[in-house]
Amino acid sequence: MGKALQSVMRGIWIVSVVSTATAIGIAYGWQTHGWVGAALFGLIGYGSGALFAYSPSLLFDLAEFWAS
Repeated sequence: MGKALQSVMRGIWIVSVVSTATAIGIAYGWQTHGWVGAALFGLIGYGSGALFAYSPSLLFDLAEFWAS
């Protein structure tokens, strides 16, 4: 039961981080560069979201760095 719950939580983490980073990239690209910017920054957001989903400590280290 514990391993199944851990897998479900990891799946939720991956989907939420990747979709949030992609949405932020699309919104920023759309506001600054239009369609092309939305596509490119969305792709960059997807890549960074995948990186943050793979290594959650990297995301929290960056958040701590930006907060200080």
